[in-house]
Amino acid sequence: MDNPTHTAVAFFLSRIGPGRWSPYATPIILVAANLPDIDIVSWFGGGLNYLHFHRNLTHAIAAMPLIALAAVGIVRLIARKPVVWLGAFFAALLAVASHLALDATNVYGIRLLLPFSNSWQRLDTTPVVDLSIWAVCLLAIAAPLLGRLVGSEIASTSVRPKHYGRGWAWLAVGFVLSYNVVRFGLHSRAVTALSSQLYQDSVALRVGAIPSANPL
Repeated sequence: MDNPTHTAVAFFLSRIGPGRWSPYATPIILVAANLPDIDIVSWFGGGLNYLHFHRNLTHAIAAMPLIALAAVGIVRLIARKPVVWLGAFFAALLAVASHLALDATNVYGIRLLLPFSNSWQRLDTTPVVDLSIWAVCLLAIAAPLLGRLVGSEIASTSVRPKHYGRGWAWLAVGFVLSYNVVRFGLHSRAVTALSSQLYQDSVALRVGAIPSANPL
């Protein structure tokens, strides 16, 4: 997925609960959710080099703990304040896992099993930029802000809810999960339909159904 989507989903995950696992947990989660894309530096070696290293080892299960620790270390160095390392690590690990899961839904896919296998894994359920996910994420970010503005006009700070936006965060995360489940079912139906056809009186050796931005 695109980085705005990774960032938004990480923000919602933080609001749901992991943002309280350590001081600076929210920035740690936001960094960790985007850090696997550090492989973009390979672009400076040319287009072919980028194609080789894009979604490479930084998107593998084996590298997840290292990416999570790196995210905690980066925020710790910048903030220069103590963190709860265990809580921060698991919050970062969850964010890295969300990045890999979202990227796995794309047609591009990821190589989860590196360095043991160079095979690509992909679900083909969403395009890299999905406008439906964007719309729900924007709503889940804007609605609490609007609610806070309205609430500040009618209530004192002492009686406001402590956790603005947690319900909207659950809604957004639930939507992303259910949206991909539904599209996975639609994708499976499309592949089955393609596989059942004859092409110039021959059975297809391989078929594919490529996701688009159209939610239908």
